[in-house]
Parts: sequence; structure tokens; C-alpha cells
Amino acid sequence: MNRIEDRLAIRELTSRYAYYVDTFQNDKLMELWTEDAVFDESRVGTGLHVGARAILAFFDELKKTVTHQAHITANQLIEELHESSAKGIVFSIVEAVTLAGNMRAVVYYSDEYVKSGGRWCFQSRVIHPLMPFDTSALAKATAMVD
Repeated sequence: MNRIEDRLAIRELTSRYAYYVDTFQNDKLMELWTEDAVFDESRVGTGLHVGARAILAFFDELKKTVTHQAHITANQLIEELHESSAKGIVFSIVEAVTLAGNMRAVVYYSDEYVKSGGRWCFQSRVIHPLMPFDTSALAKATAMVD
């Protein structure tokens, strides 16, 4: 039964990520990460963020340039599930409205999860583009804020 409960908790973790990111609830979003977590968006040009403070700073900056967004997630695989660690993949279509225009991305996240204090968190989340997409709207919006 614990394995089923763990799988459900990990699925909820990734759903909460999408909900908190899309509704700009950065404080709640940060509850989903370990203190030494890694969020790697370097493959899409938005950087490598190491540690909870750096991840929060990234999402706080994103909030200044993105006015609306939606992560539609599906096809989640949870692999290498152990008592306090797991790995997984989740696919996502991301739609965003930035200060400089719209953006759409089709990606997957490769995740590492850890269970601490009875709850699952992200230890690592790496984004991988599945289809080419243009990040110029995000870059232009960032330049507008700077």
C-alpha cells in the first residue's frame, strides 16, 4: 500500500507544481523543493538554479515578465521508486503570455524526488524540450523589465 500512496503523493507533487507556478503562488511553490534542490532550465535558455533561494529568485523574476501561463501535464512515469527516493518523467505543454507576446513549449521534466518528514519533494527538476520553440518573447519581456 505504501508504494501506491507514494506514487499518488508524487503525482500530486507534480500537479501542485503546475498549479502553483501557473497561479504565481511562489511561497507555496517553494514548499515543494528541498533546500539544496536543482532546477535546470538551461536547455531552454533560462538557466540553472541551485538551491531553494536561487529557485525562488528565478520564479520571482518570471512573475515580472509572464502575465498568464498554463502547464498542461500528462504521461507521468515514476521509476526507481524506493522508500525515500524516486525518479520520474512528466510531459507538459506550456502556454504563456509575456509582456512581449505569447509563447508555447512542449517539454518533459526529468525529476528526482526525495521523501523527508513524510512528504515528497523535488530534489532535482530538469526541463527537456521535445519540440523547437521560440523563447524570444520571454527574452524581450525580460529586457522590458530590466
